[in-house]
Amino acid sequence: MKRNTVYLILAALAALAALFPGMALASASIQAQIEPGLSVDALVCQPELPDGQAQVIRVALLEPDPQQLAHLLYPDAGIQEKNELPGQTIIAYADGTSLYASQQLWDFSTPLGNVIQQLRSMEALLDPQALELPDLDFASRQEAIASVQEILAAVGAQDARCVAAYALPQDWLQRYSDQMMGRPYNAEAIRDGRIPNKAQWTQADQCYWLRFEWAYSSIPVFAHPRLSIQQSEIGNYFPGSSLDAVVSAQGIQLLRGEDMLQEVSRDPAQPLLSADQVVDLLRDRYSNLIIDAPTTVKEIALMYVIRRVPDQEEALQLIPAWCCQVVREYGPEDVDEDWLAFDARDGQILF
Repeated sequence: MKRNTVYLILAALAALAALFPGMALASASIQAQIEPGLSVDALVCQPELPDGQAQVIRVALLEPDPQQLAHLLYPDAGIQEKNELPGQTIIAYADGTSLYASQQLWDFSTPLGNVIQQLRSMEALLDPQALELPDLDFASRQEAIASVQEILAAVGAQDARCVAAYALPQDWLQRYSDQMMGRPYNAEAIRDGRIPNKAQWTQADQCYWLRFEWAYSSIPVFAHPRLSIQQSEIGNYFPGSSLDAVVSAQGIQLLRGEDMLQEVSRDPAQPLLSADQVVDLLRDRYSNLIIDAPTTVKEIALMYVIRRVPDQEEALQLIPAWCCQVVREYGPEDVDEDWLAFDARDGQILF
């Protein structure tokens, strides 16, 4: 099954650690048989924290300034149309570039960015092998990341960190484009213009696809897409923030972010439970539950979980948590993945 974004952080870590020393994680592994049908065979990832302590952090959703975003992303382009609605702004440019900005979503895309976004949604464009491809001719990965971080810092999103940097050279883009065009059910939609595509890709089209997520004191913020559809189960917990960018020799071609955060204040640091103690928390959690399929805890990672503050509208807290990936194998093609989160201060189950 397709791995989620938290797994992506862990999978990309080895390739990118040299670029982001501030995000270096101390990794180890834990193996344990908790009870019949339930085992731990987990990669453990946690930042190197002073004194093993962390803070609860208050954050808020970042409110963008559409005019500032437009100036930073596309300063010399002529605006063809601009619509300002309550809480959102839509800007269209003569060349087909567009910008949508609200508190929940920033979405900037040039025509090239739009085609690459379409490829990504319909084909396996972001194959993990692209993480290992050499840097592209026009800029290194580090330079491309810095160009995005400069804009993010200017709008108050300086806590975003790149967790995956895919190189997409000309031949890579051409191959996936040909695959998409070769599917019979896509051909008519491509000819009619309902699916944007390029028949021939050039060296000028090569680019990086960069994935950013948020981190505070080197602790990543847990970003799990399934949380957005499990609100009834998780109550006051928030699915997390993420941002994608496409950078070519011509600059930023796509910038799409959801629910981006800015820090408000911090509580005093508190000691945290160790990774070994998480095994005892898992044992207690499953002691009275029926295990209906072979179940393995595959990953244990120290992350910040976003929690809404009760009775305070729009107030959010980052809680240090041990996040555990639990995999149930009902059959060779029937695998279910879920996550448990324990408060890293006292072991309380968060979700």
